Amino acid sequence: MSDIFLSYAREDRETAEALASAFSSRGWSVWWDRELVIGTSYEFKIEEELAAAKCVVVLWSRDSVKSEWVRNEAGEGNDRDVLVPASIAPVKPPLAFRGLQTADLVGWRGDGGHPGFADLCRAIAATAGGPAGPVPMPPGGPRRKPPPPPPWYVRSRAVLLALIPVVAVITVVVAAGLVRSDDDKVRDGPAPLRVVVRSDVEWTRARPLVAGEIVDIRATGEIDTATDQPGRTSGPDGIAGEENHDNNVVAGVAHAALIARLEHEERPLRVGSSLRYRAPAAGVLLLGVNDKGRENNGGSFEVTITRVDQP
Repeated sequence: MSDIFLSYAREDRETAEALASAFSSRGWSVWWDRELVIGTSYEFKIEEELAAAKCVVVLWSRDSVKSEWVRNEAGEGNDRDVLVPASIAPVKPPLAFRGLQTADLVGWRGDGGHPGFADLCRAIAATAGGPAGPVPMPPGGPRRKPPPPPPWYVRSRAVLLALIPVVAVITVVVAAGLVRSDDDKVRDGPAPLRVVVRSDVEWTRARPLVAGEIVDIRATGEIDTATDQPGRTSGPDGIAGEENHDNNVVAGVAHAALIARLEHEERPLRVGSSLRYRAPAAGVLLLGVNDKGRENNGGSFEVTITRVDQP
């Protein structure tokens, strides 16, 4: 059983090979159709590997969005809730997959520090678990112990050590003016992620989280909780007084309020218009609406998710 099943269009083989190599270098086992052995039934082997893989990574491009094979493989991964999509060209994914957060690999050329590649690796880790083995040794073998420093360095170091108390006092004074509130931490942190949560979809995949990660979730917008009853609308905080509505997903939470849960966690929690959330474990954050009767709903909430700097 492989950690990753890599689905791609044959025209994108060069990019697929580079990604397979990058995943392998991080310790994940990867299966892609280059692993097919002459004489085997390729359809049977692909189905076998696809069903067994812990994670299905699909590469969306101009060619793959038109490929029935790639769509079917992505659909199988989505049905098993192990699909991790990535875009390697500026195209829209097929309609059935547009509700999923997709890593942006447009312009990726093998750089391990690429933001989209880092997002992709986090999503794989949240879905398939951490890498199966150690990261290979850097080229050239283990690094040799550096030679001892020259005498001039030793003298300079002694001078610097003498200045440490002075620098410490200056640091304390400066830091006193730089204490930031929680809102400052959010504002200065990474760019927020924006997610559209449709009211007629059970759960929308927002983003992978690592254990202990803290995020600020803020929501706006208005949904129709029953399109056959004009005027029955709700904001992210839900409809007051309907905490025990028959169609509530979470009892005790206002009907049609924004809710969330970690993938593989059973009980959702209330988000409303604002929530600071600490992930109890690694997993993908899912967002939804506190309403089982989704077929009559319309509209969506606009949600912003911002990682909070750890203290």
